[in-house]
Amino acid sequence: MSDNEHGMEVEESSLTPTSTNAGAYDTTKIKLLKNINIKDEINSKIDDYNCSFQILDEDHTLGNVLRYMIMKNENVEFAGYSIPHPSEPYLHLRIQCYEDSTETCIQVLHKALENIMEMCDVVGDSFAEAVSKFRDEQ
Repeated sequence: MSDNEHGMEVEESSLTPTSTNAGAYDTTKIKLLKNINIKDEINSKIDDYNCSFQILDEDHTLGNVLRYMIMKNENVEFAGYSIPHPSEPYLHLRIQCYEDSTETCIQVLHKALENIMEMCDVVGDSFAEAVSKFRDEQ
């Protein structure tokens, strides 16, 4: 683990690829954060249902769509993101699930990323079809 300048402890191996997600997306860009500023030991532990993530080399483009997709999940009580500073190449993402949630924050994040990839595939296919139709009409 390492500390960053914002008092957050970074869990280095938090989102390692598994057989179910290997190759799906670059998990080395996503790190699970642990808040070390909280004095209460109970609240300072990483909770599977209330997590903060740091996503490297991303900005509002991914942050906004990711927050939207996460909030569509019925297990999620709150999702928000912030860009700590425009000169820093990452965003912070916070996910809080309901107490009786059937999914952890990491599962919610994986599901949202998969939904975004599926949505991009549909848009890409629709665009390619429209371009092909346009060329055929010319």
